[in-house]
Amino acid sequence: ATMTQFEGTTMQADVTVIDLSAEFQGEGYDLIGQPLTGGNGGQAGDTTPVPALSVVHKLDNGLALGAMVSVPFGLKTEYEPGWVGRYYAATSEAQIVDVTFSAAIDVIPDHLSVGIGAIYSSADVTLSKAVDFGTLLFGNP
Repeated sequence: ATMTQFEGTTMQADVTVIDLSAEFQGEGYDLIGQPLTGGNGGQAGDTTPVPALSVVHKLDNGLALGAMVSVPFGLKTEYEPGWVGRYYAATSEAQIVDVTFSAAIDVIPDHLSVGIGAIYSSADVTLSKAVDFGTLLFGNP
């Protein structure tokens, strides 16, 4: 509803950068309690840009229209092959994109406006881990 306070066309673009630092410290064990071999997986974090773009256009009749494309969440961790926790996580990645359309109108100019909006959200998530075939085959005869 606040879009009715704008004049003409207004645009905003921004990028937030997430610089994730993740490093494992500790040990890992297989299903039968034996210690796993491998390293700490290295620097699993990633630098991810998170963009957003908004546009609002106010018409002469008091109607305002808006659209926005944003990425409210984007994050990735990826450990090196052979790390000690490979049977729990190798790659974890989540990307969410939102597209929003909205409209607002002055009911009583400068005193009351109402708005409505619709959001379409799409998510792409990848979770992977290694399989411990040795324990599966020989751990439970």
